Amino acid sequence: MKKIILLFIALISLIRIANAQSGWTAQSSGTSNYLYSVYFTDSNTGYAVGMSGTILKTTNGGNNWTAQSSGTSFSLSSVYFSDADTGYAVGVPGIILKTTNGGNNWTSQTSGTVNNLYSVFFTNANTGYAVGQNGTIIKTTNGGTNWTAQLSGTSIFLRSVYFPDANTGYAVGDSGTILKTINGGVSWIEDNRVAENNFVIYPNPTYDNVTIESSGNADIDIIEIHGRLIESLKIIDSKSLINLSKLSSGVYIMKIKTKDSIITKKIIKD
Repeated sequence: MKKIILLFIALISLIRIANAQSGWTAQSSGTSNYLYSVYFTDSNTGYAVGMSGTILKTTNGGNNWTAQSSGTSFSLSSVYFSDADTGYAVGVPGIILKTTNGGNNWTSQTSGTVNNLYSVFFTNANTGYAVGQNGTIIKTTNGGTNWTAQLSGTSIFLRSVYFPDANTGYAVGDSGTILKTINGGVSWIEDNRVAENNFVIYPNPTYDNVTIESSGNADIDIIEIHGRLIESLKIIDSKSLINLSKLSSGVYIMKIKTKDSIITKKIIKD
């Protein structure tokens, strides 16, 4: 079976590759609007979204594309289908659209944010994530009926999100930022190995105190797992002791901010 891979370009054309040997041939999208994302549910059926609420659909492997009514004039940045009929498109400002009939109709959902959303991904029929402006990460566990904000630990614009399994996920964004979760988005840790090598935090888990060894000055925020700021402090010594004895047992996020980077670490308080 010929493998069809779809690529979009910024203006008018969509082009495809029919097999590993052939070249790329221009396809007519029928629009002059910029297109930002494409997703195929099978080898023939695919969707592309873009500027001014554009949604296009093909049912013949990209040979022909027809416009669908999105019901919005806002730009759509990403499209994803959790099955052949159920799909989501996200965009500006904080817009989320859903279809349950293969794109024939799209309805607006309440995202709970006005930040621009740049990427959407579902791990199953009910659980999905969208990421975007100012470190926004939102999650649904009921097929998009409700979305709740997650603590990303960053204000960097996040451009894409992907989950290889139900618990492990990655979000990437500006300035080389990579965030990772291993608990279905309950907490996100910045995957910044070079910066992390400049900080050592121990013991973890801890009962009362943690020691931070650092190579420079830093501002530290201690944040509970649901996002409430507990304490802000500054370290200027290469080795500092932080007293956590007044905190309740649980999981906390320690955000370490230097002039060059922002690092988030999970701290367990016994």
